[in-house]
Amino acid sequence: MPVTSIVTALLAGITLSVGILHLIGWLRGWASRRHLTFALTCFAIVLYDLGCSGLYAADSPGEGVLWQRFESLALLLAMMAFIWFLHDHARWSTRAPALVLTSLVGLLLVGWLQGFGYRFWGDQPVERTVGSWLPGGRIVYQEMRAGPLMPALVTVAAAVLAFALASAIRLRRQGRHDESRLLIATSIVFAAAATHDYAIAMGWIHSIYLLEYVLVILLVLLTIPLARDTGRVRDMELALQAARLAYREVLDAADEGICFLDIESGRVLDVNGSTLRICEMTREEALGASPSIFDGGDPPYSEVEAERWVRQAAEEGAQFFTWRGQRRNGEVF
Repeated sequence: MPVTSIVTALLAGITLSVGILHLIGWLRGWASRRHLTFALTCFAIVLYDLGCSGLYAADSPGEGVLWQRFESLALLLAMMAFIWFLHDHARWSTRAPALVLTSLVGLLLVGWLQGFGYRFWGDQPVERTVGSWLPGGRIVYQEMRAGPLMPALVTVAAAVLAFALASAIRLRRQGRHDESRLLIATSIVFAAAATHDYAIAMGWIHSIYLLEYVLVILLVLLTIPLARDTGRVRDMELALQAARLAYREVLDAADEGICFLDIESGRVLDVNGSTLRICEMTREEALGASPSIFDGGDPPYSEVEAERWVRQAAEEGAQFFTWRGQRRNGEVF
């Protein structure tokens, strides 16, 4: 296997690791949905890198074009996921721009499916041998010339790039200056690499493809603000856990019985330890039960009166009244 194929396979492994980390963060609730769409973008780029690896190992243009068509499919999927990452990352209030761009990519995807990628890469074989800084000194591309839909792919990619720049401006207006500058910088670098590779595909220049190398660097850079976001969420979770523990300690330290009821259903939401001790019941028995577990059986201390007091508290505010309960052994208190 050529060195270039090994290198791009390693790039795929790095990108896959990044994607898995973000997916785990989203699945565990540590991160927002933008981590999911970023992970999907990473997975699509993994497919692209694997396509590059296969292209570099191809022995003929006929074999290489299959990998080229696979690459174009992966790019379409990556663009679709990246559009929604930008939508989530910049917190767009409307889905219209993302939906329009997704529709355009969807049309290209339909065109790819109809011709199995033939419209992106034609049937004119070409072999390119170029010098390289990688070990081995040269790279051989066994591929086909660009097809009729390639300009359309480039045009839609340019529209997605414009959406990325618009998202960067929106980030700046939100006061997220570091994230805005990073998105602008990565967009410019991606545009330069994509333009360079398009010129190679069209036969305008004689050089090596750069996109697969640039993409993994950009994805790693974009991970930085997302990792900070995950850290903030984890800090908030830890603070929330500490607050819950403090709340429980204060609640259970009270000598009086305290019970929280749902306004709509009247069901028990929470009780403190004193309530459980006074009523001689377990927490499992109390949670979710109706107020009838606290009634004294006979009016004016029955379930009907208990529900009336709950409704009045919901409608009028605090209520003060005397109540009589009954323990399991029949003892009234």
